Order: sequence, then structure tokens, then C-alpha cells
Amino acid sequence: AATYAVSSPTVIQATVPSGAGSGPISVTTAGGTAASTSNFTVTSPPPPAPTISDFTPASGPVGTSVQINGTNFSGASAVTFGSKSATYAVSSPTLIQATVPSGATTGPIGVTTDGGTVSSVSNFTVTASPPTISGFAPASGPVGTSVQINGTNFNEASSVTFNNVSATYTVTSPTTIQATVPAAATTGPISVTTPGGTVNSAGAFRVVGAPTITSFTPTSGPVGTSVTIRGVDFTGATAVIFNTAGADFTMTSDTAIQATVPAGATTGPVSVTTGVGTGTSATSFTVMATLSAQKAGNGGGTITSTSNPSNPTQINCGNTCSSAYPLGTVVTLTATPATGSNVTNWVGCDSVSGAVCSATVSAARSVTATFTLQRFLVTVTKSSPLGVGNGTVTSTSSPASPTQINCGPTCSVSFDFGTVVTLTASPNLLAVFNGWDGCDSTSGTTCTVNVTSAKSVHANFLP
Repeated sequence: AATYAVSSPTVIQATVPSGAGSGPISVTTAGGTAASTSNFTVTSPPPPAPTISDFTPASGPVGTSVQINGTNFSGASAVTFGSKSATYAVSSPTLIQATVPSGATTGPIGVTTDGGTVSSVSNFTVTASPPTISGFAPASGPVGTSVQINGTNFNEASSVTFNNVSATYTVTSPTTIQATVPAAATTGPISVTTPGGTVNSAGAFRVVGAPTITSFTPTSGPVGTSVTIRGVDFTGATAVIFNTAGADFTMTSDTAIQATVPAGATTGPVSVTTGVGTGTSATSFTVMATLSAQKAGNGGGTITSTSNPSNPTQINCGNTCSSAYPLGTVVTLTATPATGSNVTNWVGCDSVSGAVCSATVSAARSVTATFTLQRFLVTVTKSSPLGVGNGTVTSTSSPASPTQINCGPTCSVSFDFGTVVTLTASPNLLAVFNGWDGCDSTSGTTCTVNVTSAKSVHANFLP
């Protein structure tokens, strides 16, 4: 049954009722009921058209997620930003979440369902995408270095800076910029500015300047010493100088150089030169040389030293017979003979005054002091109380001596200090030995003398 109105005896206006199905239409009056010869086909009602009430945000770059609010979004088959189709998800009949597609331009947002297509009243403004920096190479270099910056969204880049100092650059692609390290640049991040914003690199570009020396070890040593020089910006080092002498070196890193003190080096600062400039140490490397003292001769003694300027180590030979001194040091060596010895000679000195030797240390050198044992005369005399009786006196010695007493002919011989002389008396036929005078010890016909000074020994014979 439908609601209706009789417009005239020949026309009725009726409304298809809820629940009606396809079939004939029938009209009933007092005169009876009539049915149509053909069927009325009942169709499904059209879905309602979608509506867009608003969206948020109102602007953003490609890739921005946009929430579209409205009605009748169920079964949405398309979402557009301007003329570009977007990816989207229908969260509910009143909400769609869409992503601004690549190539989108500022314009209305459209939503299409089976009920039709609707466009937003206001435009979504597509802004430029912010740039990103993924890296750069090289990571360091001097002013003028060409640096490749890698990233995204570099189109229309309006500025490239190195730690806030503007650089010249070329945008070679949306993902690559070739920039030149500008004068006055210092170590810091690289920045790229585009219409989409400004991005700073995560890491710093290190601007390489003239080398700087912060320390070196050891701080002194002779020619040939291996010295570790530490600092910054040693890359590309072309020379290492000890005062004025060029050295062999190996650059172990950008902050360390291993150098060898060269022949001809003198005390002074250390410098490192690169293509950017030269760095010089604040302190001097002291070039040292070794002075050695030697003793010669059959005597004994010691050699000691003082120096100008003063040195923390000195020669004390016996125990310490060499010491290293800064070049130019004047060393005064004094030879002190042991008891029974004399200083008889110096070799290798600049000047000699008695037991004192002076030597200026200009390179490794050696001096020699000769100590000679003192010699003393041992004299043998013979006598007989009665004026008759005689014999001979002979000697041996320790250490052995090439000349010995044989009295008769040789009654006086000089011996080295400390020599022990043994004298033996041999009486002639019909004579008798009657004792010694002047010996250190005796045993019968034997006399022992320790030569520490001139000695006189007397042998007595009887008939």
C-alpha cells in the first residue's frame, strides 16, 4: 500500500512505499480493482553524496599526512590533491587520512564515492619539502676544497654555508650539491637552505688550517733520536725542521708525526710545513751530544766534570765515564791521580792546563787522560864489619820488571809504585851473610821491599 493523491479522474500521484518490490501497480475504487499490465521495477536508492567539512593541516610538503573530515566517506574510491591521486585510508564514514602525493600542487582536496565527488571549499597549500643531508665528502680539507653534499630535496637551494660562512655551490641534482669551502670558514656543520627550510649536517666539516704543534717527546736527545710530534692539521706534511735542519719523518696520522733528529741539527724550535702553511713549536728541542772520558796508562785515578751551562748529569769516571750535554756546553774535566800515580797526558781536549781538560760539546767526542805510576829507586849497599867478606844481591819483583838488581854490577833500579821487590843475598866462598837493614820484612837471606817511596837496603857479609 502506498500513499497517493487523486489529481483527476484520470491521474493519481503515488509514492513507492517502503518494502515495495517489483510488480504491477493496482488501483482500487468503489467500482473495483484494476492492475497494470506491466510491472513497476523497484530499484535501490542512490547513496548519499560525500561532503568535506574541513581538513588539517591546511598546508604541507609532499608526504604530509592530512586528516579530511566530512560525511558519507564509506566506500571512497579516490582522494585527490589538485589533480594528483593520493594514497588514503577511510578511518570512518566521517574521516579519511590521506598523504600528499608527489607532484601535488596547491588546490582543493577531492573525495569520490559511489554517491559522487566532492571538492573542498578551501585549498590545501603544497609547500616545498625540507632538505635533508645524509653525508658529505671529504670530511675535512683546507679553504678551497670541493665538497660533495648528499641528501634530498636540494631543488632551488638558496644557500650553502660552512659553519655559517656562505659558500659557492652548484646543485647537480635534487640529491647532490657540489660546494667549495669558503675563505674564513671554520670547523662546524654544513647547512643547506631551500624553500622547504634549512637543514644542518649531523657531523662537522673540519676546516684544515696551517699545522699546529702542541707537544713533542722526548724534548731533548742526540742526532738520530726518534721524536713524536703531536698537533693538528698535519695532513699533507711536506717538511719537518729541527731549528734549520730538515729531518726524515713519517706522518702516522693527521695529529702525529714521527721524525728523526737530523745530522747538523742544533737546539731550537721544531716546525711542520704543509700546503696550507707552517706551524712552529713554542718550545725548543735540545740537541744533545755525548762526551766520553777514557783512562789510559799503567796508573790509576778518577776523572770528574763540571759544565757551563750546568748539566744534571756529569762524568765521574770510574762509575760514569760518559754523559750527554746540550750542544755548545763547555765541559771542564779534572783528572785526579790515585796515590802513587801521576797525570801525564790528555788527548782530545780543546785546551789542557795540568790535570784539567776543557772540551766544548759540538758533536759526540771523547777525551783520554793518561795516568802513569810513579817510579822509585831501590838501592842496595853491601858491607862487612871487618872489611872482608862479600857476596851478591839479586832481585825479583811483582809485578815483573824488565830490569832487576844484580849487585855487583847493578845496585840501583827504579820500580813502579806498589811493586813488591824480593832481594836475595848470596855470600861468596868463605863468606857468611850476616843480615839485612832497611827491609820491610826478612827471612834469612831474603829481604822484601814494598816500593811506595825510594828505598835503601843494606846487606851485611862476614868472612
